Amino acid sequence: MDSQPRVSLGSRGSGELYVMVIIIIIVITALAIIYSVLNGFSKYVMEKQQSLESLMSTEASASLSNFNTVGNNYVIAIKISGVTPLSNAMAVCKYDTGNTQYMQYCSYVINNGAIYVTVPNALINEGTGNLIISIPTSNGLTLNINLYRGPIEASVITPSVVYLGSVSTVQAAILLTNNSTGWVNATVITNINGNTIKNSTIIPPRGSTTVTIPISITSTGAMTISVTVLVNNYTEVIFPVQISVQQPPSASVSLPTPCQSQNMAFGYVGNATLNNLQVTTYPSGSSNPYWGVTAVQGDIAGASNPIYTYAIEEFGSQSYYVVTYYYDVSSLKIKVSNYPYVSAYLYPTQFNVNGTVFFFFVITNSGKAIIIYWSSNTATPSPSGSGVMNNLDVAIQNLFNVNRNNVINIKGGTILANTWINYILTVSNYIQGNPTYQYVGIGIYLPNPYQGYYKFQGVAYWDYICIGN
Repeated sequence: MDSQPRVSLGSRGSGELYVMVIIIIIVITALAIIYSVLNGFSKYVMEKQQSLESLMSTEASASLSNFNTVGNNYVIAIKISGVTPLSNAMAVCKYDTGNTQYMQYCSYVINNGAIYVTVPNALINEGTGNLIISIPTSNGLTLNINLYRGPIEASVITPSVVYLGSVSTVQAAILLTNNSTGWVNATVITNINGNTIKNSTIIPPRGSTTVTIPISITSTGAMTISVTVLVNNYTEVIFPVQISVQQPPSASVSLPTPCQSQNMAFGYVGNATLNNLQVTTYPSGSSNPYWGVTAVQGDIAGASNPIYTYAIEEFGSQSYYVVTYYYDVSSLKIKVSNYPYVSAYLYPTQFNVNGTVFFFFVITNSGKAIIIYWSSNTATPSPSGSGVMNNLDVAIQNLFNVNRNNVINIKGGTILANTWINYILTVSNYIQGNPTYQYVGIGIYLPNPYQGYYKFQGVAYWDYICIGN
């Protein structure tokens, strides 16, 4: 019988086991390598993500500091925060006129935290447009700033009539409104008595500011002063300052009875000071209206040392605006029964017919309010527009915490330009009991029926606000 060769089961099993061990080692090694690669890649991605998030969270900003002409170039000073501009680099300057874009590299230097960019004159002398300057930074981002070159809104606020000897200097207010999306360096240039006066100011996008110009009053006659505004060196000629200087009238304004010393408990009687005068605007916190107030040193049409006030609404988003100039007399504990009369004199100089409403008001500690108003309507005997007095009541309610049901409106008359108009209110006829006076003041109401597209103003002197008997 033939014998068959034998295969050892133990030997075969050991070989297979050996192969399996090798395969397992290879798989474990491969998994370890894959894990290491994936873990490293994950850390890399996470680091990059954190780096990107850190980069994106960087709060970088640029603002215009100055705009000067140097030779045939413009040198623009820019303040930068949050990033560091690259040294030995170039900025990209683009001038966009709307239909055409011009672009070239601009050199810059860094000094004391500001960047001074030199822009060739020829680049932006292409009419109205926007200059966009792009500056490279050390973190890889590019910081941009937009400068607008073109006409802006400009309004001149001055008294139309000044009496010789009443004041030596009139402050003309030039209200500048930048409705563009770019920064503006505005320079107001006037020539007064042969002297050129320049006032420069920086206006951010959608911002406004007021520049005042002192004008000396030396003789009677009509004064016309031209005004030029350079908007990032774009020349804009606006309406001139016009003032009529006249001899004072021979008659003086008689002192109302409540203002006479033996009768008066409180009063502004030509005090020539703004002490204790407070100002509020409605809606509160709004950029509109723009207002100003000055104590005049001298005589205006027979009234001594009145208060000069102005308010102007321009491109506002609200339907109306209110400015109040008032005194808090609560600490004086003046009782209505003892001093039932309140007087006020008003001298309007500039206002919008069928728009501006001037008023004076009295508020007691019992929460009662009385509003005496003068409208400028030519069509109807009440203020123009629907709900004007309702709006004014809402403003007084919010400004002085008065219930609208406790507000009384009284028509004082029609606004007359450049004339003193007066009113003496008998408070005791409207308020029962014996409360004390809390506030007394003057106000200006400016409607805005064409929200964002129209302008209203109110300019007036006032004097002889008194509480007395």
